[in-house]
Order: sequence, then structure tokens, then C-alpha cells
Amino acid sequence: MSSIRSSNRLCTLGVRTEPRCLTWAVVGGSKEHPNLIASGKETTPAAFNEAESLGWFRKQLIFILEQYKPVRVAVRYPGGIAEGRTRTQQGNAAG
Repeated sequence: MSSIRSSNRLCTLGVRTEPRCLTWAVVGGSKEHPNLIASGKETTPAAFNEAESLGWFRKQLIFILEQYKPVRVAVRYPGGIAEGRTRTQQGNAAG
């Protein structure tokens, strides 16, 4: 990853996690005219267990945060939201 962030650029980091994958994008500009600054898809080593994968995700996110210094972070909520269910519907389905 190379940093192309200037000191006066405001940017947002978008993150989506899956069991073995971290997908991210740093976007600047405006809602009307977004500008992709950087993006990536990082995959955990196959030999990692869940705890090792979580530690690995943490290190990757810290690196990205330090590199691009976003002013906002958006996390895509996995599961039912992506399938069109709301949090209330998810709660009712579990109970």
C-alpha cells in the first residue's frame, strides 16, 4: 500500500469482513464526486485459527488506519442485513 493522502484531504474507510477475508476501500472527495484513493482485499493465511485470524484482521486495520488516517469508518454488517432483513427481524428470527 502506498500513501497518497495529503495533509488536508478528508477520507472515509469502508470495511467489509468475512470469515477469512478483509475487503477495504479509502474514498475521498464528495458524495456527488467520490474519489477512490486506495483499496484492497486481504486474505488470512489458511493455517490460522479464528483467534489468529482476528489478530491478523486487527493488525491489517491498524496499518490501514495509520496509513490513510480516515476521518470516518463505515463497516458493512454481515449476515441478515445483506440478505434484506433488518436488525429487528434478525432478533425475532433468533428468539
